[in-house]
Amino acid sequence: MRCHPLTLMNRSAAFCEAPAVAPPNYLVGCGWVCVHSRAPFPFRNLQAQVLTVRTSSVRFLMALVLSVISANAQPTSGPDPLVTLMRAQPQIVTAAPTQVVAVFDPPFVQAGEEATYRVTVDALLGSIEWPEQFPVADGLKLRASAQGQTFRSFGVALQPWSAFNFRARSEQPGTFAIPAFTVQVYGQPVRIPAAELQVVATNTSGSMASPRPKLEVLATRIFAGQTVGVRVVQTGTAEGGIHLLSQMEINGGGIIEDRIQMRRRIEMRPVDGKNLATLIYETDIIPITIGEIKLAVQAFQSANLSGGSSPNADPVTSPPNPAGMTLVDSDPVSVRVRPLPKEGELPGFNGAIGSFDISQATLATNTVCVGDPVKLTVAIRGKGNLSRLLPPKPPQSNGWQVFAAGSDNALPQLIQARGFATFSYTLIPTSTDVRGTPEIPFSYFDPDRGVYQDLTMPSVPLTAKPRQQSSDTQAVARAESPAAGRTKERRLSELVTTRGAMAISLVPLPLRRWFPFLQIAPVLGFVALWAWDRRQRFLERNPDIMVRRRARRELCRARRQLRNAISHSDAAGVASWGVKAMRVAVAPHFPAEPRALVGADVLSLLGEVDRRGVAGATVRRLFEVADAARFDTKPAALSGLPALHADLESVLNRLEAML
Repeated sequence: MRCHPLTLMNRSAAFCEAPAVAPPNYLVGCGWVCVHSRAPFPFRNLQAQVLTVRTSSVRFLMALVLSVISANAQPTSGPDPLVTLMRAQPQIVTAAPTQVVAVFDPPFVQAGEEATYRVTVDALLGSIEWPEQFPVADGLKLRASAQGQTFRSFGVALQPWSAFNFRARSEQPGTFAIPAFTVQVYGQPVRIPAAELQVVATNTSGSMASPRPKLEVLATRIFAGQTVGVRVVQTGTAEGGIHLLSQMEINGGGIIEDRIQMRRRIEMRPVDGKNLATLIYETDIIPITIGEIKLAVQAFQSANLSGGSSPNADPVTSPPNPAGMTLVDSDPVSVRVRPLPKEGELPGFNGAIGSFDISQATLATNTVCVGDPVKLTVAIRGKGNLSRLLPPKPPQSNGWQVFAAGSDNALPQLIQARGFATFSYTLIPTSTDVRGTPEIPFSYFDPDRGVYQDLTMPSVPLTAKPRQQSSDTQAVARAESPAAGRTKERRLSELVTTRGAMAISLVPLPLRRWFPFLQIAPVLGFVALWAWDRRQRFLERNPDIMVRRRARRELCRARRQLRNAISHSDAAGVASWGVKAMRVAVAPHFPAEPRALVGADVLSLLGEVDRRGVAGATVRRLFEVADAARFDTKPAALSGLPALHADLESVLNRLEAML
């Protein structure tokens, strides 16, 4: 138990939370109020009883708190309607499969005829994992044709049944068996029993397969996006029985099945010289891919509608069907889907394919004020993709502001049943010069003729009046008008006499050849800036590089002046610039200021042989002349200095090589 101090009427109190097993109650002691509760403070739906109160002030305060809490208590909310709806749905049995059937339908066929190998498992379709390959007898060709799932009542629950169909064919008589194999259902292995097919040269057993539906495509020329009618025919038996079809699906890649257009009827058709009751289903499909596609129908076949007997009723030749429904599928039908031609496409085409016509467009009123909206209603009749027809896009017209059309929000089934679709446009005149509504371009593609047809919505006569203003508004407008009662006409400005700016080319900048290099320029600038910064940091760490580089530049300048003095036979200039050149070349090695160096410093960098040879003598000679010219009152003899040019150049070359 942990206590929280409170302050009640200048008394120290504590609020204590007890374990969840303790019943709610109050204990009031000497200056301490202890509350045992299942939930933390503040209390909700709390019903408590004060046992003992020592003072009247504490009793009054506790009664006030309890009354406020009771008044603010909210009733418990009701159950979630979505959860209630989910609980009302019947439960689906997902226990381990107990009924697995594998048979050939029919078990006896003639060579070259097809039989159906059926596998039925009482489990959800998505929970069954087939092996990549299962054993098939030699000489028997097997291909998958259909798979589906249905449910049957199992007490208060629903039991799923999954069916798989394979078409089996053999060109040679014989007995062909598919041995037992194992599939994974709900992650557990389930054994599929073996099945056997008898292929004979002539079928005299009278065995007949379950009636198969037949798929008929009701169009010869099919284009992508076209609504194509298909018909599923289920022929009855000679005894008058008709098998109902449920959960019918049109299989095929690249199509959309329009399930809202399903229609069913029964009619008599001649079959082998007999009029048999035939069940016909009609629906629509929309191909969305181009090329050759194969279509097939599959459905679950139930018991006879009329209750008549059927050859399939024989338990010897009829496959067992625990679910009471058999998955059947038709032979595939190949159709060729063509693309819509680009040649001859007209303005206003928005995917309408079929045969259409426009009834007379109607206006809500033929007289309207400028700025007031008026409603234009147009009805489009015909056959084709009428229920999925998009309204034509309104044009931009002078004197009109046209808003996109809105449909009448009718269901696709109602539009298909009544045979027309209506669209409503909202138009606002912006000028009194208009005499009719703008024409709205619309066209459709006729698949029978293979051409586009123009169906532009015609203009409807209309009178646009100026909006009436109040007397006060008119007076203000006349007072503010520069010319009362006269409207200033707009006109074009005068032609410019001077030529404007000229362009070298009309090609946009992004399409010019040098534009990609312009895009790379910032990157190159950044790389150059980074390299410069890196070089500067390197030179900061190695200052001797800059000192030697500066010395080489000064040496080059001094030697240039030295050659100039020699060419003019200036002995004083030869001595001055020769000494300066040697000082500049030697200064980085000490380091020191070049003017502070003497001849001994220069000789110290030369080798022992050079110091005693011609190079040493040349250095001493130049420094003696330079010092005498600077410090001695009697100038030194300058004769013979220009002749030392070759020796001096040799000394300077050696010193420059040391930098």
